[in-house]
Amino acid sequence: MRDDASVFSALSASGIPGTRHAWPKGNAPDLPWFTYDLEDDGLMTADDSNWSNLPVYRASLYERTRDPETEAAFEQALSAIGPHTREEYDLDDEKCVMTTYTFTFTGGSNG
Repeated sequence: MRDDASVFSALSASGIPGTRHAWPKGNAPDLPWFTYDLEDDGLMTADDSNWSNLPVYRASLYERTRDPETEAAFEQALSAIGPHTREEYDLDDEKCVMTTYTFTFTGGSNG
């Protein structure tokens, strides 16, 4: 299974709607929802061959207000992929909060 499909499958296990990159204009569901995208392909080469391929992804969870249960469900889904970092932002213009998670996809239990 492709990395993107595996990442989407794992994040969708949270029960929160999501999409890759962005929702089509005007088609985003009611909050909460998530987006995810490849941040770095993680390709390392040596001696004219691929040595390692550990792609780095960023997932963003959008909520009207912070909800510990929603965040716990999303982080539980992330745990199937592996360790992650977390950053929180208040998006005043959009009147919501965004929590971003950065993680390396290693194939884990969903790969």
